[in-house]
Amino acid sequence: MSLRKFLAQAHIDWHGVKLFSPDLSEDSRTLAVTTYMENGPAFHLMLNAFWEPLNFAVPPVPENGMSWVRVIGTSLPAPKDFLDVPEYPAQCQYLVQAHSTVLRISHPAQAGHDFFPAKSHP
Repeated sequence: MSLRKFLAQAHIDWHGVKLFSPDLSEDSRTLAVTTYMENGPAFHLMLNAFWEPLNFAVPPVPENGMSWVRVIGTSLPAPKDFLDVPEYPAQCQYLVQAHSTVLRISHPAQAGHDFFPAKSHP
């Protein structure tokens, strides 16, 4: 799916460190966004350009039986900055380190599910 098609079909909620309260001022250093569409995963992106860590509120996952899992955390050392396996549990708040980005994706809440399906090689 193209980005244009995704943006046209997705439901998008804008946030700051508090849900549904984005700081759109000139000197803002934070932004968060939740996107989801029917029959697809939800994404929650948190951006902290402030010089100190900040707690961001995390919205409930739009679907029952799903949980937020962190897949990208730019403040962590490699290879923990990008996960191939879900990290549990999800919280209602997430501490985003200074000058970093965190991406969470909805995923089945029970452990043991593959996060990225195995690729078939020709």
